[in-house]
Amino acid sequence: MLSPERALTAATPATTLTLSRQTAATYALAAGAARDAENVADVRLAAGNPLPVLPALASVLMAGPSPLFDLGVDLRKILHGEQRLVLHRPLEADRDYLISERVTGLFDKGAGKDAIALIEKSIVERNGEAPVCTALSTAILRGEGGFGGTREGAPEPHALPDRAPDVVLECQTRPEQAALFSLLGDTNPLHLDIEAARRVGFDRPILHGLCTYAVACHALLGALLDHDPARLTAFDARFAAPVYPGDLLLLDAWIDGDAISFRMRCPERDSIVLNNGRLLRAQ
Repeated sequence: MLSPERALTAATPATTLTLSRQTAATYALAAGAARDAENVADVRLAAGNPLPVLPALASVLMAGPSPLFDLGVDLRKILHGEQRLVLHRPLEADRDYLISERVTGLFDKGAGKDAIALIEKSIVERNGEAPVCTALSTAILRGEGGFGGTREGAPEPHALPDRAPDVVLECQTRPEQAALFSLLGDTNPLHLDIEAARRVGFDRPILHGLCTYAVACHALLGALLDHDPARLTAFDARFAAPVYPGDLLLLDAWIDGDAISFRMRCPERDSIVLNNGRLLRAQ
């Protein structure tokens, strides 16, 4: 049972993590980088020296157990609803960072409904503690509503423009993509084991939501930011539907100066898989 008092004090202490070249390169490959040897800038994301780091990697960096373990709920009932990132400066490979996480909000959607938890991750430089990234994730705690908390204050989704997209990008996922992404630490059998996937209602293993998020970041970085991670200053998206490894995805983007709105969809199933996306870029 959800304990609001316990949840709102849930936190992990600042812990040192070394961002290795191997981790950064694996993440880039899992996001779809380096598939075209003639695209030199894209290959650099997996093999450059120095190695540029895809900014969305911040979403998967962890140096300790998640505060979600302290919420007092069944972890199998938790869904990742939304991921937001603010980049204060680029991540760098072979650099030490201090990472900490804490629950910053808890919202009650009513008895018999869900609760919403906000988890904030802070990444700072190990020497000098200059801020590098602030990440905010939304966890949907299924069936945990009715604890007497507030309904107001949860982050509102970014509204997409009411016009045809300015750019449509093709993103072809690969059958082995979930296995590759699992090397970054998320070995949930839902993404690897067909029987585990069938037990929760899927025909076969699904792609990690954060891998779809990485695919979108990689595609937009290449198409609209000249493959330059330093230009990306914010990256938000809401998870809307599952993706199967091997799916062809289409990314719709709307460009309004330095703000890029986006969504990602699977035309085969006529479903939106990422929604309410927003990327901010520097010139």
